[in-house]
Amino acid sequence: MSQTGADALSGTKEYMSGAHTFTVEDQTRVIASGMLVMIYGKGQSQARCNHERITNEANALQLISRETTIPVPQLIDFGVHPDGRRYLVTELIDGFPLDELLSKGCPMLEGQKHTDQIPCQICQRKAYSNALDFIQCIVMPQLLKLKSRERGQRTLEEPEYVFQHGDLSAQNILMDRQTLQVAALIDWEYAGFFPPGIER
Repeated sequence: MSQTGADALSGTKEYMSGAHTFTVEDQTRVIASGMLVMIYGKGQSQARCNHERITNEANALQLISRETTIPVPQLIDFGVHPDGRRYLVTELIDGFPLDELLSKGCPMLEGQKHTDQIPCQICQRKAYSNALDFIQCIVMPQLLKLKSRERGQRTLEEPEYVFQHGDLSAQNILMDRQTLQVAALIDWEYAGFFPPGIER
């Protein structure tokens, strides 16, 4: 999910961006603009899954912000509306999803673009190289230090579970337009403690 760009509809959620915030909400009504607001509801089984995802993302953002230097959107608020729908509000990160480089031209600001070709291979190589270095040198080492304190049913010989994003893909890596460096990792709803090496 991109945090920037035009308003869009996806499934039962509507995505809208404002000057400083990003809004995700079901299609029934809009409650805020200018922040990332995720509203989940509709249907008992979907509500349970969405409840767990929104709570998980809020907890993951808090943990990552507190225990690492990995850039993530600042959690502003999360909770339950009177009608039972869950929501999550974060700051809007200025950037573009890494996967957009495959379908769009040069992402540099007007006056700094060096080509009109799609995709811009120079920016694509630089951004993917920067993202890979960032994941390997910053993200993975820091996440590997976050170990689960619960042992559950595992035997003592098993390695401790480590914290992982759960969906670490180009669509969840926001890049800075000017530097083509990673601006933030987004969409932490599938994050959790897993055996080492699950996420690469």
